[in-house]
Amino acid sequence: MRLATQAMLLLATMVLAAAASRAVEPTERFVPAALPPGSSATLRLLPEARVVGQEVQLRQIARWSAADAAAFEPVADLVLTRLSGPSPSATISMEQFRQFLHDAGVNLASVRLSGATQCVVVRGDAPANPDGQLRQGASQARLANEPPDTSGLLDPLAPAANAVTPSTTAPVQTLRQLLLDDLAARLNLPVDRLEVRFADKDQAALRLSQPPVQFSIDGRRIRDLGQVQWEVAVAAAGQSQKLQIAGEARAWQRQVVAVRPLAAQQVIRAEDVVERTVLVSRIEEDPLLKVEQVIGQRAARAMPAGTVFTARTVEAVPLVHTGQLVTVTLQTGQVQVTTVAEARHSAAYGQVVRVRKPGTREEFEVVMTGPQTARLHARNGVASAQD
Repeated sequence: MRLATQAMLLLATMVLAAAASRAVEPTERFVPAALPPGSSATLRLLPEARVVGQEVQLRQIARWSAADAAAFEPVADLVLTRLSGPSPSATISMEQFRQFLHDAGVNLASVRLSGATQCVVVRGDAPANPDGQLRQGASQARLANEPPDTSGLLDPLAPAANAVTPSTTAPVQTLRQLLLDDLAARLNLPVDRLEVRFADKDQAALRLSQPPVQFSIDGRRIRDLGQVQWEVAVAAAGQSQKLQIAGEARAWQRQVVAVRPLAAQQVIRAEDVVERTVLVSRIEEDPLLKVEQVIGQRAARAMPAGTVFTARTVEAVPLVHTGQLVTVTLQTGQVQVTTVAEARHSAAYGQVVRVRKPGTREEFEVVMTGPQTARLHARNGVASAQD
């Protein structure tokens, strides 16, 4: 009861403060403020950090001066990685730190990185390490010539090792986590891919936890990333309040991008594309393609460098044209039967095409596996290819 009463007092104070500041609340953005020409801001990587919860935010592992606050505060809440397991920890190298800032849209040309060669992060709510692993790791970070291999730790799309749902390990959930879970469910995105920056006036409410406080969350107006807003009913100690919580949502996304201009109908080669992980503020309507779905296909239209490949940007390259002969293979146990047939229409890799045996009217279906090569389609009888 005492916790619930304290929560309601905090909530009432926060609501009054929010109402007073709502009229002058500036729009918050992820993109750092532009610096004057020729100037730079300094970001210092800490040798060690201790966090509470799974999220490791930029502000927890780096420091900047008051003069550079305008440049870094907009990205201070970005999540670099998430910790899990009974005694979770992570080592973030300077190179990984630099790559994360680049992917998040920070202009590294105006940022000077300094500090430790790597940062050792542990959870403050995990059992203490009796061997002093945190301090030892930090000392090694200062002296190491080469940072250890920690590939994947900063990949926002990589699943966390030994990840478990919060409900199995921590029945108490903050309002912030509940809102992230709600957004992930509405947009059909993994919660680990989301980055949401909430207004400063809402931070006190976001730290409220259930229990003892009970939340009723309404986010039915949310349709996409970008500006999002929830109506939240908060109840504790027999009293209730209604809040509006707003934020700016982005998501980490893997994209295949053209590194040079491509002409219409040009065959796309491996050196024409690159895969990158970026923060996006909207969900693409067209499905994004993977590297293997792009290489070897044709550009559906002329595309400048930087174009993101979707289903509409590429066309499958035909492996056979109408009237060409196709080598058809049938594998039955250890026996392989090969024959030749004439294609009745054009087809690309993986597509089904009807073929005709030369000199006959008998037709059957095959699946294209390479240039003018195919295998017998499953729906055909074995006898039709062996006759």
